[in-house]
Amino acid sequence: MESTYMDTTTMSMLLAMAGPQGWAELPTGILHSIIHLLSCTRDVLAFISTCPSWRAAFMEAKPSFCKLPSPY
Repeated sequence: MESTYMDTTTMSMLLAMAGPQGWAELPTGILHSIIHLLSCTRDVLAFISTCPSWRAAFMEAKPSFCKLPSPY
C-alpha cells in the first residue's frame, strides 16, 4: 500500500526549495515597514543582500530612513 502523505523531511525539503521565491514578491509597503524596524548596519546589509527587489525597496525608502550608528 502506498503512502498518501509526505514525511516531514520531504515536506521540509520542498518548502526550502520553494520558499525564497515568494519572499522576493513581498509588497513594497511591507518591505518599507520592515526597513524601519532594522536596528543595525548588519541588519541593513542582510536585508539588501536578500534579493534585487528588497535592495530596490531599500533604495526607495533610504531618504526617509534614519542613519544607523556604526556597530564599531
